Amino acid sequence: MPRTTRTLLARRRATLAALLVLAAPLAACTGGSDPDPSPTAASPSASADAGGTGGDETTVAEAEATLPKGIGTVDVAVRSLTLDGNGSTMTLRVAFTPHLANADDEVSLSEMNDFFFVHPVLLDRQNLKRYSVVEGEGVQDWLTNDDAVTRDGEPLESWFVYAAPEDDIDEITFTIDEWSVELPAIPVAS
Repeated sequence: MPRTTRTLLARRRATLAALLVLAAPLAACTGGSDPDPSPTAASPSASADAGGTGGDETTVAEAEATLPKGIGTVDVAVRSLTLDGNGSTMTLRVAFTPHLANADDEVSLSEMNDFFFVHPVLLDRQNLKRYSVVEGEGVQDWLTNDDAVTRDGEPLESWFVYAAPEDDIDEITFTIDEWSVELPAIPVAS
């Protein structure tokens, strides 16, 4: 077999192996009894995972941000950041509670951000690392639907998936640059 053909076959095998490695955590994240949860409802496990019961959610840290174009303000409440059982990802749970100028309006997560997706960034300042929401084919496997809606004063419970930290850390900084929100010392739970 010519060397070029062997090289191409080796690259294809390596690509296939990499895809299989990447697919394994996805399979672990998307398994469950409800294959198509409602994008506008909070996940039933969100309350349990966040340490709250019913409507009494635990809040690790919170901030208020002003929304664009006079829409109003939003309370950003970080519920939890938990390493997932698969060991390769971590899930961030955040509640966004809008306080709208027009209390009768409904607002989506992307509307709150002037119709751009809200993807919080996690910063490990000690080790100079930045963690962004996992993206790729099937993006809804990695974050709450950006078109999920809520009303004035009603929290929109959201979740975002990141790669697990590369270093042994106990806390990380939560940021949403578009809203000038920065919350240090968010605990990373096992």
